[in-house]
Order: sequence, then structure tokens, then C-alpha cells
Amino acid sequence: MKEFGGWIVALCTAGIGCAILRMVAPSGTLQRMLNLLTSLFLLICILLPLLSLPSLFKYGDYEQYLSWQDQKTYADEQARSLVDVQLLQAAQSAAAPFSVTVEKVMDMGDHIQVWIDCKNRLELSDMSAVLKRVFGAQTEVIVIGE
Repeated sequence: MKEFGGWIVALCTAGIGCAILRMVAPSGTLQRMLNLLTSLFLLICILLPLLSLPSLFKYGDYEQYLSWQDQKTYADEQARSLVDVQLLQAAQSAAAPFSVTVEKVMDMGDHIQVWIDCKNRLELSDMSAVLKRVFGAQTEVIVIGE
């Protein structure tokens, strides 16, 4: 709020100074040029704080503002996290009829890795076929805890 008050005081001072210059300027071309220059000066004085708007309005404890690239990276990470959760839930649903525990699912871009804890090796091939059908993509099954 101090910054806003300081801006108002500076704006009033600039306005008074411009008005005095306009009064003492001789009439004619010089007066018109001075009117143009003082008008531009006042316009710049009004608009200049808008360039640093985030410093005028601070929201809570957020002192640093994320750049566009940081925001995009954060959004991409959130989306990937949601996809990973959905993949894990789908794999766990597919594994429910088997004696298999799905530990982790990772989307590798060109294929999906499913990390499982399998107690019965005979069910592994059935489970692998089911996962390929569920995901509709190349699926690599990695057995852990043997």
C-alpha cells in the first residue's frame, strides 16, 4: 500500500510541475510542443507502475511468481501424475482376479511398464495378456519379489 501512495504523490507532483511549465511557456509552436511533451510525460508516469504490477499486489506469502515455462512444466507434471494414477488403478483392476499385486505402473512413451509381485508363475502369462488388452499398447511386465 505504501508503493501505491508513493505513486499517487509522484503523479500529483509531476502533474503540478507540468502545469507550471505549461503556464510559463510562451505561446506559439513552443507551447504546443511543450503541451505534447508534458502530456506524454504524464501518460508515462501513469502507465509505468502497471509494468511492475505484481509488486503492487502481493497475494499471501507468494513472493516469487512462476514464469510461463515454470507453469507449463508444473502443469505437465500434474498431468503425468494423474495419468500414472489412472494407469495404476486400471492395472490393479485387471489384476484383481489373479494372485498378483501391482506395485508400480510407468508410461515409458512407446510402451507401458507394469511392476508386479507374482506368487504363481503360471498366472504371469495370463496376466501379461490381460494387461496388453487393457492398455491397448505394448506392455512390459516386470516381476519383483520372487
